[in-house]
Formats: sequence, C-alpha cells, structure tokens
Amino acid sequence: MEERITARGQSDPAVNHRMIAEGILRDANDAAVRSDVSACQLSDASNSDFGYALSLDTVCMKYNASRYGYRFMKRMFDIAFSFAICVIGLLPGLILCLIICLDSRGLPLFRQTRIGRGARPIHILKFRSMYSDAHEHPERYLNAEQMKQWIREQKVNDDPRITRVGRLLRKTSLDELPQFVNVLFGDMSVVGPRPVTYQETLEFGEHRDLVLSVRPGITGLWQVTERNNATWENGSRQHLELSYVFQCGPLLDLKIIGGTVKAVFRKTGK
Repeated sequence: MEERITARGQSDPAVNHRMIAEGILRDANDAAVRSDVSACQLSDASNSDFGYALSLDTVCMKYNASRYGYRFMKRMFDIAFSFAICVIGLLPGLILCLIICLDSRGLPLFRQTRIGRGARPIHILKFRSMYSDAHEHPERYLNAEQMKQWIREQKVNDDPRITRVGRLLRKTSLDELPQFVNVLFGDMSVVGPRPVTYQETLEFGEHRDLVLSVRPGITGLWQVTERNNATWENGSRQHLELSYVFQCGPLLDLKIIGGTVKAVFRKTGK
C-alpha cells in the first residue's frame, strides 16, 4: 500500500500504555472513566508494568462501553451495510456455490467455531476454499514443517489444501463474504479484531478479556497493515489486534474499510 494505516506505538513491541491512557483521558466524556484513568496513571509509579497494563485494560473496556453514540452508529452501519451486501450478493453467491461444488467435492459453505464478544462461542461462515477434509485431516496434505506452522499460526504458506477456486477466493477475500450474515445477526462487526479460536485467545495473555470485549470483525487493522507477515510467534498479531481495541472509533473504522477495498483489488490475501 502506498498509504498505510499504522497502529499507534507500532514500533514498540508492546502497546504504549501511557500514550493510550493519555488518549483516553483526552477523549473520554464520562467522568467516572476519566477518574479511573487518572487513578491508573497515578498508580504507575508504584505498580509493575503488568499491573498497570491490567488496570488500563479495565479502564479501556469501561471507556469503550461508555461510548454509546459510537456503538450505536457502528451497529446501525453494520446492519445496513451487511443487509445490502446480502441482498446484492445473493445471486452471485449462489453461482459461486455452484462453481465451488464443481471444482471439488463437498458443501460450498464452511462453518467454523470462533470466540466472540464476551468469550461467547460463535459460528462464522465462509465459502469453502479448501478440500472438504482439510481441517479434519491436515496430515494428509501437509508435511511436518507445514503442520508445525498450522498448529502455531492456523495458516500455512503455499497451503496445498487450498483448491483452485479457493486460491482466487482467498486472494480477493471473497471467501469471507458469507460472514456478512454473521454481522447481520450481531455475532460480528464489519470492522474489529479478527475472529479467533479458543486456543488463539490465550495468545493475548493478560489482555484476553480486553480483546474479547468487542465484536470480532470481517476486516480490521491486521488485514490492512501487516496481514500476511503478522504472526502470533513474533507478537505483531497480538499488538495489532489490541491496538485496534485501544484506538477504535469512526475515523479508524473508515480508514480500515478504505484500506480493505484497496487490498481486495490488489489481491493481497492468501
């Protein structure tokens, strides 16, 4: 991308807690939230960074919960946009289902269990881009090194399980179009952290509750910045997802949607 969306404090491997606290203190309208931030900052000198981070997580969750206008506008946008996509995409989606079935055996839609807001299990929909037994029996397709990467990251470079049609779906991100049904029913949002498995939520450590305090999104900061290079192992994936929760707002959401449109046309997916 020529115009990149960056996460606040992205050069630092850890989230810059003091910068975040100052941003919340500046933007918060709720007096109780401002008081909590101030108390959190005052305790910084005597508490460990770990304790400070946990306190700030709690403050951030209270702050986001108090932003009724933003939350209402975001949900209204989610409903209107996802409904429009579902109506417009119905016929093309049915044609795509037929193409997927002709390309490889199995159902055209794939359902995955992920962890949503409040640690509630949700079932997200995708167009099937892999062979039908790829998830149940990855050992049939992956070598030892690829299996190790799959277990750690839930993705594999040059994945041999992806079908011919699936490669096109992934490059254009069309495999995720059915997730607008999840958005319509309130399990997801258009913009948010990427939906993760229960095991992946543990990668956030003490910040797990924070990242699960918002709805997961079809697209997010991860998809329009590092995307294919951000991993759990190097910590950049956690950092990007947490950065979104700390910074989320109308302007960032619009930038992410704009960046997603560019990424779709440039076919940066894998």
